[in-house]
Order: sequence, then C-alpha cells, then structure tokens
Amino acid sequence: MTRVVVVGGGLAGLAAAYALSPAAGAPWRLPAERLPEVVVVERSPRFGGKIDTVRRDGYVIERGPDSFLARKPAARRLVAALGLDGEAVGTGPEGRGAYVFFRGRLHPLPEGMATGIPTRLGPLVRTGLLSLRGKARAALELFLPRGPAGDEALGAFLTRRFGREVTDRLAGPLLSGIYAGDVHRLSVLATFPHLKALEARHGSLLRTMLAGPRERPPAIDPPWPEAVQSSTFVSFRRGLLTVVEALTAALAAGGARLIAGRGAVAIRKEGSAYAVALEGGEAIRAEAVILAVPAAAARALLGPAGEAFLPLEAGTPYASVANVAVWTEAAALSALPPGSGFVVARDGRPAITAVTWTTRKWPHTTPPGGALFRVYFGDATTDVAERLTDAELEAAALSFLQETSGVRRPPAGVLVSRWRAAMPAYGVGHRERLSALRAALERTLPGIFVAGSAYDGVGLPDVAESGRRAAEAALDYLQGGGAPAPGAGGPPEGKEAGA
Repeated sequence: MTRVVVVGGGLAGLAAAYALSPAAGAPWRLPAERLPEVVVVERSPRFGGKIDTVRRDGYVIERGPDSFLARKPAARRLVAALGLDGEAVGTGPEGRGAYVFFRGRLHPLPEGMATGIPTRLGPLVRTGLLSLRGKARAALELFLPRGPAGDEALGAFLTRRFGREVTDRLAGPLLSGIYAGDVHRLSVLATFPHLKALEARHGSLLRTMLAGPRERPPAIDPPWPEAVQSSTFVSFRRGLLTVVEALTAALAAGGARLIAGRGAVAIRKEGSAYAVALEGGEAIRAEAVILAVPAAAARALLGPAGEAFLPLEAGTPYASVANVAVWTEAAALSALPPGSGFVVARDGRPAITAVTWTTRKWPHTTPPGGALFRVYFGDATTDVAERLTDAELEAAALSFLQETSGVRRPPAGVLVSRWRAAMPAYGVGHRERLSALRAALERTLPGIFVAGSAYDGVGLPDVAESGRRAAEAALDYLQGGGAPAPGAGGPPEGKEAGA
C-alpha cells in the first residue's frame, strides 16, 4: 500500500487528508479504486490551525476566523460532505450593514459596495467618508483608459482607478483587512484578480458595476440549506471548530493516522520515496508528501533541496495579528446602530483595524442577556500585535469599545488571542513565483506538493480547496498519471474575497 504524509494539521492539511479518505463524503472524496494510507502530522497539540473556537459561559467565541464565504463552491462541498447542513447558520437579521470608523466617527459603508468597489453613484455621492474632491476623483474613473497588463500592487491599482481617498478610506480598509496586509504591497492578481480582469475587459470598473451583473453567478451544487441560502457568510452553531472536529473524526474512522504534538523535523529523499522524520526519532516512509505549511517551514524541512522555496518565502511577508473578545450585558447593544461592526480607516490609529459586534452578526454565539464583541489589532504595517502585552491589548480594546460602541467597564469576560506571523501578504509577482515553485518541485522533488494559505489564498474555502487539489495531484502522481493537470494543487477557484 502506498502512503501519503500530510505535514500540517490546519484546514488545508485536514482537507487534503479527507479527500484521500474512504470515509469522505462524495462531494469531497477523490475517485479511485484504491486510496493510499494517510498520515497527518501536526506540531501543535491540536488540529485546526487558525480555526479555534472557545465555548465558555454559554458563548461561542472564535479566536481566529468566524465563517466561510458561502458563494465559494469549495465551502459548500466540504460542509455537505461532512454532513453538517443541520449545524450551519447564517448571519443574523440585525447584522446587515457595516461602517467605517474615520476621524472619530462611524460612517455607514455606502450601499452597493462589491469587493470594495462602488456599484451605485448615489450612496458614493452622499457618503461623509470622501471629500468633494475625493468624490470627483472617484467619478473620473468612468472615463479613464485601461491600465497596463500584468501584476501591480492592489493599492496602486485602486489609486490609479479611483484616487487616494477611496483607497485609504473606503476600499483599502475593507480589502486589506482580509489579508492583514498593506494594500500598497499586496499583489492585485494574487488577491483580487477579478478587478484586473474587469478593467481589461471593460475599462471602467464603475461603469461595469453600475450596469449591473452581466452574468449570473454559477449555482452552488448542492445548494445550501434554505436557512442559510440568503446569507453571504456561513458558520456553525457550536463554532467553526465543528468542521475540524468532523474532519478529524472522519479521518480516524477512515483509518488515517493522526499525530498531534510531534512535528516533522526533516524530509529526506530515499530512492523514489521520502522519509519524514518526526520529533522523538520516528521516521515515516511515504511515496508522496503534502506540505501544508508556510514556505519557510517547508524549506527548513527539505534542507538544501528546499532552495526552490526561497523566492516565494522572500516575496511573502507575514503579519502578526491579535484580537480581543469581550462579553458583557446585552444592554451594551442598545446604543449601537444596525449592522455587524466596522473597519478602521488609517487616520493615525493604526493599532486597531476592525470591530465586530458579534452578537449582531452571529446571534448563535451569545446566550440570552449577553453581548459579545471582537476587537482586531495589527496588520503588515505595524508590530502592535507582538509589541503590546495581553493587558495592554485588553485595555486598548475596552477603551476603544467604550469610545465607539458604548461598552462600559467592567466586562463579564475578556479573551485575548494572538496569531504571530500568521497572515501571508502576497507580494507583486506571487502567482509567477508560485508557478515556478510548483514546476521546480515537479522536476527535482516529484511527489512533494504544497497547499494552504501560504500559496493559494487565505479564505477558508480557498485553503480547503487548495488542500483538496494537492491531494488530487498526489493521487494522480501515485497512480502514474505523470505531471498533474494544469491547475492541480492550486490555485483554487475565485480567491478574490478571502473570507
């Protein structure tokens, strides 16, 4: 029997292993008469990576991401395969709408925004986020010619099309928040390629958006349950950890070996196979290896053979972020306008990037009589998530909540979560570097595949799909199919929304 070792037990690694499991549901399982033995190796004592849910005092508190983007087919296929339809929940009715915090005030996000781009002129004209000059500059986009082909920084693209004010006060805070990155360094083709494609096809993005959708989005198959069909985002009654629990249970039932708390320390080529050495001295022989870890970690495991990862590693800086969950009495919600929270425009307050009124967005997270909030810190432009102590983060979060959301001290509970060097920021040229890496691996290390947020997108559906495609490429390799089909192993479909 052949064996695949998956290094990394986050969502990408678990999704890859699940695709190779006989216990996987049909929408996710790979078709094969004989599947390989699967081993998943995770350095930390738990599986799930950035997905980590705390269930405390009746609250469902996410320490990392809080949802899937529902329109991504990979999200639907995975949920259906795991049989989690009955656990899926959508956003609450009071959580519709959001704001931008700018110069001490909450400004409603103009209606009709699509991936940070306005689709209606009226709300753009009325918004207090832009000066008259900024609005005039944004309207000028209707008459601008197409820009140059090829990759460029997301911030440069937005500024070229809409002006600096839209970039800094509107689109930038929304789009950079997804990647915790600096829009002036993020690759537009690696993050929001559809914006560049719209410009190439139609010239003006604003004119295209004002004309309305020209094509209906593809139907999700199988469709989402009726209870969540109208929701942009999907979560679960007991939190996103539900997905990790279902994945690990299915893998165990399908005979996979799950190793947590003992990471891989080296990978050596041995003939046509590989030896994956673990902490503690054990070595596992495998005919294929899926590296669901960042490029730097993959390079370290492979030693001198991992030099192909260097360009991608150098071009993908990581941001450290933190968030503070605060729960208190329901009265704290009474002073809030309708909506799910706000992002913070850069106006001299770079430490805090966003606030979610979690109870409004996800009513299932909060027991009767309570209110739950999350305050987000840090991005690629600041080291605040590493520099401040837990006590300082807590104090800053409580002070900001009191200023912007009417939350009074003392809260019933606070939970600080840190994610050091956790968010990859794809630099300009990321797609070319990634293609070169995969080509180099195919030539020099056949049987080694990569998956995860370091490569194919940070949104959970993209991360999961990246894992499945890596599994598909590994299975094709094991079955003697030669080089993977174009796109096998990545990038996943439609990674422009990243949620």
